[in-house]
Amino acid sequence: MPASCTHITMLSRRSFVDALPSARDRVPGVKGLRNPFSYNEPRGLRGRLPFASIRLSSRWRCHATSFPEADAKFARLEGARLSQQRSTDLLARLLESPNPHELARQHVEGLSEEFFMMGSAYLTLARKDGNPDVAARLERALTAAWSVKHSTLRPELQLLNNLVRAETEAERKQLYISGGPDLLSTLVMNDRWFATALGRMAADVERQPPNPGKAQLLSRLRAIQRETEALERQVTRLHHHGAGGTQQ
Repeated sequence: MPASCTHITMLSRRSFVDALPSARDRVPGVKGLRNPFSYNEPRGLRGRLPFASIRLSSRWRCHATSFPEADAKFARLEGARLSQQRSTDLLARLLESPNPHELARQHVEGLSEEFFMMGSAYLTLARKDGNPDVAARLERALTAAWSVKHSTLRPELQLLNNLVRAETEAERKQLYISGGPDLLSTLVMNDRWFATALGRMAADVERQPPNPGKAQLLSRLRAIQRETEALERQVTRLHHHGAGGTQQ
């Protein structure tokens, strides 16, 4: 999965969902799980098209070739609807599975950015509705899915995920210590891909509309930038110092 698809939602899905449109539906229960974000009635699209309904009626089929822009919009909406349906179906299966980790491993290709956004939306709704049983089952399913997805990510993203999930400076410091030389290598490998991804993520969060988690997440990302840059400088100084001693 391209990093451009993972570097924001995978790392900050609880914050990301705050920027989504308000969901009108509520999670009625595990067996009745429904998608709170419907593409059936796109806001503002009806009325701009030269027909009364966006459904695949005979009138639409008749005029589709006459309105290529409308046709392209409909195709995108239908594709998004089908993609969301697949994500919702997988989430429902994970909720019902006695072994969600194994099921997630079998369907790792479905553990997309959209899947985690969708799952986070459902989890937020369940908590707001005061449904602890559904919330607990959702959290169990999402934790299993995230564990599987995390193991497939490149080392730099795994490190970035772990650092972002650490809620305090002390927790991050422990990660730096326990990571040892491998962590330092990860920071600088592939032309400092870690630093590039971290900077891109911080910029993306900064562009988000105001939401309750934005300031906290952005502050954490800036702290990680300062800390990892300091580690890199320390490694560079040690390397140069060692090289100078060898030359002597």
